Amino acid sequence: MEISVQLDMHKSTVLRMVSTLMGEGYLKLNPDTRKYSLGTQSMRLGLSAYDNLSLRKVAEPVLKELANKTGFVIHLAINDRQNVVVVCKVFPDKRTFSIDRSQVGGIIPTYCTGIGLLFLSQESDDFVRQYLQGIERIPYTETTMTDVDSIVERVRKVRKDDYCINNGEHEAGIVSLCYPIRDRKGQVAAGLSVGNVREVVLRTDLEALGRLVRDSAQNISRQLGYAD
Repeated sequence: MEISVQLDMHKSTVLRMVSTLMGEGYLKLNPDTRKYSLGTQSMRLGLSAYDNLSLRKVAEPVLKELANKTGFVIHLAINDRQNVVVVCKVFPDKRTFSIDRSQVGGIIPTYCTGIGLLFLSQESDDFVRQYLQGIERIPYTETTMTDVDSIVERVRKVRKDDYCINNGEHEAGIVSLCYPIRDRKGQVAAGLSVGNVREVVLRTDLEALGRLVRDSAQNISRQLGYAD
């Protein structure tokens, strides 16, 4: 009744909502006081949000330095229920180009982005195949892979190399290098990518660029408690 009054909603509607939240573990009921409180699922969500805030706080200075050293745009993204969510996007101070499709808070495809492939590489081939068969694989550009077997083979290579190069497969003409960021348990907590237009990347020393990106990813990982 108190919830109904505070929300200005009918009691039967509130009862259905509360029952659903209890069933999913977001609320719990104290049988003695008959009061509701947050359940373990709410705690999980809160901790997840806190971890992401901590990740961004740790990562941003490193990403800004990397952006200015390379002149490339930097993306940081996490995996949320098989969706890749951009949590940070950093341009160099001297910005000479624009990559506008991705936005902070936006969801990017898993099967055709470097960071997405990093996350898929943490799963088994069977999981990846089943996942790919259950989603729409849109050919965003001429280089987008949509064939399941080809993507699975690509994931195997990423798993072996522990990094990924994306050749304009989501945004035409944009090439990026992507490396994993690991948490204290050694799990991939996020993906880091540096990108620029293809012509600029082809004029770049990719080996040196790769070292910079890898070192930045390892720096963030260590600050998150990962011991490599």
